[in-house]
Amino acid sequence: QELATGMVNYHQAIKIAQVPLPFPYMQTMELLLILHWAITPPLMCMWVQSAMWTGILTFMQVFFLWSFNCIATELENPFGEDLNDLPVEDMQRSFNQRLLLLLCPSTTRTPVLTPDAMKEAVQLDQGLVQDLRKVKTGLMKKTKLGSGI
Repeated sequence: QELATGMVNYHQAIKIAQVPLPFPYMQTMELLLILHWAITPPLMCMWVQSAMWTGILTFMQVFFLWSFNCIATELENPFGEDLNDLPVEDMQRSFNQRLLLLLCPSTTRTPVLTPDAMKEAVQLDQGLVQDLRKVKTGLMKKTKLGSGI
């Protein structure tokens, strides 16, 4: 079950790595960001009276949009050697260790119940019944005391 899920996720990751964002889309995004960078300061001057607030609001808008663009560029290809890329080698090493663990003789052993297990289950059941009786009598005493006041 988990191996099949792992292979499905692996193939989906391969699809992400092999299908890049279309070049015209990237060029259009860059052009729109540059256009936004050029148009925002004059529009802010018309909307805001204070020069300080004009600068702050313009900087925030342009900075946020360019930051989102840079993040999207990094997320476009999460596999590689950059600092922000996924640690694929570590993930593969961990996956291989888990696969090897499945081959260990101790993991293929089926658990069995000891002869004392049934006796312990009965004792546990009797203890629960006794505890429920104590709770029930305690509640009945509280109800009698409460009704007498």
